Amino acid sequence: MDKQNMDDIAKNYHVCRKFESLKCFQIEAHVYSHSNFIQIKLFKTSSFKNSLLSLYNVIMFGIICLVCNFIHPMSLQLKILLVFTLTSILTLFILNFIIIEESLEIIRSIKGVNYYTKNMLGKETSKFIGSTNFVINEAITMFRVISYLAVLACESNQLTSSKQVNLIFTKMLPRNDCLEFIYTHIHHFLNQN
Repeated sequence: MDKQNMDDIAKNYHVCRKFESLKCFQIEAHVYSHSNFIQIKLFKTSSFKNSLLSLYNVIMFGIICLVCNFIHPMSLQLKILLVFTLTSILTLFILNFIIIEESLEIIRSIKGVNYYTKNMLGKETSKFIGSTNFVINEAITMFRVISYLAVLACESNQLTSSKQVNLIFTKMLPRNDCLEFIYTHIHHFLNQN
């Protein structure tokens, strides 16, 4: 093998590691690196969300049954249909807000970041950030310090210039060790010749 092929093999790799989120569930980080792009995906892997969703369904079913028992003129079949319909609608509403995957892609020639989220219903949203300046920063909340990954984007015109901070992986809230793992791979990719 010649030197060019060896360099291409060294640049193309896939790494997978498991971490814990600040929200106490397991996440899996996948890094797909190629000579022209890098993609980083975070997945929820624990079954905690499924047990929480089942508990939610049981509680909602019980509350709706109690409400329907107070409506006397309704037949039993109509009460069952009403309970099933309301529970299904509320479950779909909640599933729309549960994010199960977050990912980002950096393409070397574009000089920007594509950030994607995917919810439990399969709906994907994306956002393009026109910068590749990554930082790991900390935020202080009431009782704890949270580390986060951000992309700094500079916007300037003739009159003013401002910096915009775009937070990445805000739904999964990975811990600092996961953020350092991600940042290391991004930094390595951006500094390759």
